[in-house]
Amino acid sequence: NSGHLKLRDSTFLGEAYTSIGSAIRAYPTGPSTIDVEGVVFKRQGDGQGTNGGAVYVDMRVFDVQMSFKRCIFIGNKADYGSNVFIQYASTSQLIKLNSFIGCTSIIENSYESDISVCYSFGDNEDEIFIDERNLIHSSWNRQKSEGVARFISKSNAEHIFNPNIECGSILNPCDKLASLLHYLKFEPESVDGSTGRAETIIFGEGKFTQSFIDLSLTRSSIVNIVGCWQDDTEIIGQPNVHNLMLQGGFNQNIVIERLQLTLSPQPPLVGFIKTQGAESGLVLQDIRVQGHYEMNPYNTMLERECLFSVEGFALLRDVVIEHIYLRSGSILQVFGLRRTSDDIRMEWLGKISIGLYSCTFDGITSNETALITLKEKDLENYPTQSNLNQTNSITIDNNAKTIKFIIQDTIFSNCSTSLYLNNSKTKGGLINIINKKVRFEIYNSQFRNISIKARNMIYFGWGVKKFDGKEIKILTIIETLFINCTAAIRGMKAKSEAIETQQQNGNLYSNSKTKLELRSNSISNDLYSDDEEIYDSLHQHGLIYIINLNKQSDDPISLVKIDINGLFVWNCHSAIGSAMTVTRLTLDLSESNIEDPMCFGNQLYLNQTHATVRDCYFSGYDDIYIGSISQISDIEGESEQLYIKFCPNNPNLYSSAQHALVYIYKGTFFGENDIFEETRVGGIKLEDSNVELKNISFIDPWNEQSPLDGSELMVTCGGSSKLNIIEPIVNNMTEQQCSAMNYQLSIKSNKFLNENENECRFGFVSSEMCQYNLSDAWKLQPLPIPIVVNAKVIVNVQKKQQPLQFYIEGERFILALFMVRIVELRDKTQSEIHNINDDELMRDDKGYIIWPLDNATKLPITSKATVLNNKNAIFSMSDYSFLDPRKKWYGILISNNGNHFAGVDGKEDEPVILQVEVEDGEQFVNYVRFKLASYKAFLISPVVVIIITIILSAIIYKIWRRQYDKKQDYDHNQIVNQQWQIRALERKIVNSKQNKMIQMQIEAEQNAIIPYREDPTMPHEPKTVNFEDLGTMKFLRY
Repeated sequence: NSGHLKLRDSTFLGEAYTSIGSAIRAYPTGPSTIDVEGVVFKRQGDGQGTNGGAVYVDMRVFDVQMSFKRCIFIGNKADYGSNVFIQYASTSQLIKLNSFIGCTSIIENSYESDISVCYSFGDNEDEIFIDERNLIHSSWNRQKSEGVARFISKSNAEHIFNPNIECGSILNPCDKLASLLHYLKFEPESVDGSTGRAETIIFGEGKFTQSFIDLSLTRSSIVNIVGCWQDDTEIIGQPNVHNLMLQGGFNQNIVIERLQLTLSPQPPLVGFIKTQGAESGLVLQDIRVQGHYEMNPYNTMLERECLFSVEGFALLRDVVIEHIYLRSGSILQVFGLRRTSDDIRMEWLGKISIGLYSCTFDGITSNETALITLKEKDLENYPTQSNLNQTNSITIDNNAKTIKFIIQDTIFSNCSTSLYLNNSKTKGGLINIINKKVRFEIYNSQFRNISIKARNMIYFGWGVKKFDGKEIKILTIIETLFINCTAAIRGMKAKSEAIETQQQNGNLYSNSKTKLELRSNSISNDLYSDDEEIYDSLHQHGLIYIINLNKQSDDPISLVKIDINGLFVWNCHSAIGSAMTVTRLTLDLSESNIEDPMCFGNQLYLNQTHATVRDCYFSGYDDIYIGSISQISDIEGESEQLYIKFCPNNPNLYSSAQHALVYIYKGTFFGENDIFEETRVGGIKLEDSNVELKNISFIDPWNEQSPLDGSELMVTCGGSSKLNIIEPIVNNMTEQQCSAMNYQLSIKSNKFLNENENECRFGFVSSEMCQYNLSDAWKLQPLPIPIVVNAKVIVNVQKKQQPLQFYIEGERFILALFMVRIVELRDKTQSEIHNINDDELMRDDKGYIIWPLDNATKLPITSKATVLNNKNAIFSMSDYSFLDPRKKWYGILISNNGNHFAGVDGKEDEPVILQVEVEDGEQFVNYVRFKLASYKAFLISPVVVIIITIILSAIIYKIWRRQYDKKQDYDHNQIVNQQWQIRALERKIVNSKQNKMIQMQIEAEQNAIIPYREDPTMPHEPKTVNFEDLGTMKFLRY
C-alpha cells in the first residue's frame, strides 16, 4: 500500500498463481516507488472486467514513481491496459517516457498493441485513454515467444558479462551485437521459431561502438533494434572494410527505434544502414542521427556515400537528423519506393503509406550530391545477390504494392549542397524524385533557409514507359512553407536567345556549326570550373522543378495532375521559377501566397502546361532598385556586375526580369480571383498560349516612379496567343466603376478629364499576333516608340560563350517584349578602312584575310535583350560569324513590342550605327592588303625565316666553338699534370731500388775484409792504396 517495491531478475508466470489479478497492484497511502529490472510478466490478468493485466497503479491520491528496465510483457490480458493501467488525478501526473526503458511486449495482433498501456482520470472509469506515446515497445510483426527478444547491455556490478556462457537473455545480456550473433550461430533453431533467431534486439543504456554486422545472421526476415530512448542509448560506427555499420539480408526488413546514431570522425567513410532486395525496407522511429560535436562544414572529413541506403521502402517517423556536415555524400537514398501492402512481416503498418512523418532535417551540408534521393524502380528485375533462392517464398506483384509516399509535418532547415550541371541523374539538391506510379503528398511541412548550388532545390520527374491512359495525381502539396530558400548557380549567366529574321523565313535562329563555334562550346560546364564562365539554359531552372519525362509524342498532359493548396513562398530565389517551374503537366494551384522574392524576377514558370490558378496572391521584389546607369561608359566599366541590379542583396545570383511573375509558354491558363501587387517586372506574361483571366486584381499604382515599373506590364501578350480578360480589378477600380466614370468624363470638362486620366488605365502590352478580349472601359496606353541614342558592341573571342557583348542606350525602353535587331548598313569606303600590318590569319590571293566564313549567319538578326531600366539594355551573342567590321557598317534597331523596330529619334527602320570595339579578335582588325604581287608576298616569310635561321646558327656555332676550345685546353693541361706525377713516382721507385743494391754491395765487401791485427814486434811499413783498385763509387743525394 505504501512504500518502495523493488524487483530484480524474476518471472511472474500466470500458471503458477491462483489469483486472477495483476502481478503488481498499487494502492498507495503515501508517496511510493516501484523499481523493476529484469522481470518477465507472463499471462497475467484474466481480461474480463479488469484493467491492468500485469501492472495496475492508482495515483488518484498519491504519486508513484515507476521505473521498469529490461522487462518482457507477454500474454497479459485485461479489458484496458493489458500490460499497464494507471489511474491519474490530473494530466500533470503522466509518467515520463523513461519510466519504461529497454522493455518490450510480445503481442499477436495490433489490438493488443493499442491497449498495451491505458489510463484514466479521476473516478470516471468510463473514459479511458490509450497512451499513444508507446511507452512499452512492441515489434512491428506478430510474435508468440519471448525467446525472439534478445538483450545487449553494458556490464555493471549486478550483471557482469561472462564470455564463456551463452548471452542475450533477459538475465544475461550480451555486451555487444557481435557477441549475440556469435552465440546465436550455435543455437539450434526450433520449429516454432522460439529459439535460434532474433527478431527484437534491445540495447541498454550507454554508448556502443559498432563495426560491420550482417543482420542476415539473425535468421529472421525482420529485425527490430531498440534502445532506451535517444538520450540513453548511443551507437557509433567503427572503421571497417565494408564502410558500413549494418547490412540487411536479401529482402530483410530493418526497424531501428529509440536510440541515437552518431557520426564519428574516426571512420570518415562508414555509413549506417543498407538494405537489399525489392521486398526489403527500413523503418526509423524515435531516432536521432547526429554529427560529431567538433565538426563543422569547414573542417569535416566525412565522405560517406550514403548514411541510409535503402532498396525497397523507407518509413521515417519522429526522426531528427541534425548537424551532419559531409564533404560529399547523401543522407537518404531510396530505390523502389513501394512495398507490398499485405506483407505479414510488417503487419502493423497495414495500409499506412510510407514516407517521412514528423521528421526534422537540420544543419546538413554536403557537396556534389543530392541530400535525399527517392526513385521508383522495379527492383525485382535487379536482384542484388547471386543467390536468388531466398526470393522463392516471396511473390512480387507491383499491383499489390503501395502507391503513396507522404512527407508530413516535416521540417527541412539550414541545409546546403551543390550539384554538377552535367549530372544527368541528379537534378534536385535537397530532394531528387523520379517516379512512375507512386503519388507524392506533402502536408504541413516547412522548408527554411535552404541553400542549393544547383538548378533545383526539389526536382520531381515523372515518366512511364507505357502510359495506361488513366488519370493520375502525381504530386499534392498542402499547407507547406518555403522561406529563405535558393536554388541558384553562383555566377551563372543565361545562354543568349536570338531569332533569325531573314526576309525569306522567320525560323528560329541556329548557330552555324563552324569549327570556331565548336571550339567555343567545347568547355566544361560543371559547377566548380574555375577557368570558364558558367552558362546555362533558363528553362531548366526552378526552386521546385516538376517535369513530364515522357516523349512529347506520347504526351498525356491533361491526365497527369499536380494539386497544390495553401502554399506559402517567401524570400526565395531561382534564376526563373522562384516558386516553381512546371513542364508539360496539369497544375491546379489555389489559396497560395508567393511573396517578396529574393530578387527581381519570375516566380511561376509554366512551360507547355495546363494550369488553373485560383485565389492566389503574388507580389514582387520588396526592396529598392539600384539606380539607373545613364551612360554606356558606365555599363562597360561594370560589365561583370550588371545583374547585381536585379539581385541587389545577392550580387552573385542570376535573375531574369523578362518573364513577369507568372510566365506561360505554349500552354493553357485559367486564373480566377488572384491578386498581383507591386510586381515590378509585370504580373502575367504569355507567349503562344490560350489564357483566361477572371476577376484578377492588379495593384500597381501609377504614381510610383521606378526604373522597373510593373504598372506598365500588368499583362503581356506575345506570340500567337489568345487572351480573354474578364472583369479585372486595377488599383481597386472595377470594370463597372470605370464604365461609369467614362460616362461621367464624356459629359464633363477637359480639366476634370485630365485630373482622372490614370484611374482606369490598364497596363497591357501585346504583339500584333495576339488576339485578346478586353472591355472598352479600360484605357490602354499605346506603347512608346523607343529611341536609340547610342549602341556599341565589344568583341572578345576569348570569352567563349559571349564573344559579343552589346550595350544600348536610349529612351522609353519597356522590358515586356523588348527586342533588338542587328542590320547591315553599307560597305565601308577605302578611306574608312584602317590597315594594320599584323598578318596571321589565312588570306586570299590578293592578301585579304578570309572573313567572314562561307557559312556565316545572315543578317538581319533579332534577339531578346535584357532591359536594365527605361534607358539601358544589354544582350550577348555567342555567334559572331556574321560580323565583318573591317568592310561593313552595322546598325541597331529596337522594339517594345517585337513588331515595329525604331532607331534614330524613334524613326522606324532608321538604325543607329553600331560602334565596334575589339578587345580580342584579329579577324576583325587585321584588314591587310599587300602592295606586292601575291607570289612575292608569299616569298617574304620564307626568306625572312631563312636569314634569321642563318644568323642564329652562326651565333650559336661561335659560342659553341669558344666553349669547345676552352674545354680542349683544360683537358690537355690535366693530362700533362698526370704524366708529370707518374714520371716522378717512377723515378723515385728506381732510385730506391738502386740505393738498396748499393747498400747490399757495401755490406758484402765489408764482410770480405780480413781484420788486420798489428804486430808490435814487427815494424810497420806504410802502404799506399789506389782508389781505382776499389772500383767505381757513386754518391747519391736524397
